Amino acid sequence: EVDIALITPHAVFIVDVKGTRGSIEVQGSKWYPDGRRPFQSPLPKLREHAKAIKGILTDKDPANRDLERLCVVEAVILAAPDAYLVDPRDRDADHVCTLKKATAFFASKGLLPNWASDNIKPFHKLLLKTITGEARARTGPLVFGNWEVIERIGASELFTEYRACN
Repeated sequence: EVDIALITPHAVFIVDVKGTRGSIEVQGSKWYPDGRRPFQSPLPKLREHAKAIKGILTDKDPANRDLERLCVVEAVILAAPDAYLVDPRDRDADHVCTLKKATAFFASKGLLPNWASDNIKPFHKLLLKTITGEARARTGPLVFGNWEVIERIGASELFTEYRACN
């Protein structure tokens, strides 16, 4: 799942937003948040999505070699104000930012490889059309584990309340 496709002047970012709070320690391919069960790092899956999107984009105009220099980058935003990543081996840290630092993170060209173009503005219309044309809305009901949502009851900035059936 991709939460955000962000088109900047220099790259396309495929973003997953995590609401996990507190410390999140990276060990191998898993993330270990304080007081919660570990989960797989979202970055490998995002990397697959980034490659697929790059392929879709370059297939739109195969004769245009400049599209090959387009960089599609995976990234994770930690949205909780107290969230931070502990990554002793720098496995994932380069592709993760906090919400507070997101503007500077996405404005930076630090994740661009040497071969990538640092100006993709001429492709913005094609990118927008392609990404919105390929995106699919969720089909079927919202499901959490074995729970199927029947209706949304209410929400605040901290939670969303649903009526669900197991």
